[in-house]
Amino acid sequence: MNVLAALNLAKRKHLLTLALIGGDGGLMREAETEFCFVVQSHDPLVIQETHETLYHVLWELVHVFFEHEGLL
Repeated sequence: MNVLAALNLAKRKHLLTLALIGGDGGLMREAETEFCFVVQSHDPLVIQETHETLYHVLWELVHVFFEHEGLL
């Protein structure tokens, strides 16, 4: 199973789906995700650094919501 098929299957199972992609998004833009973060650059280093930063921000937000249930 490829990543596109896995994302589409997860969406059909009502799981939260998101994609971190770079460039023009390619085929990943066709995935049925709730959130698609596109780094509009063709420089792999810029894409990787932006994805790492975004990953850490998302990780921190998830932990804040788990620690403070009243925020939901």
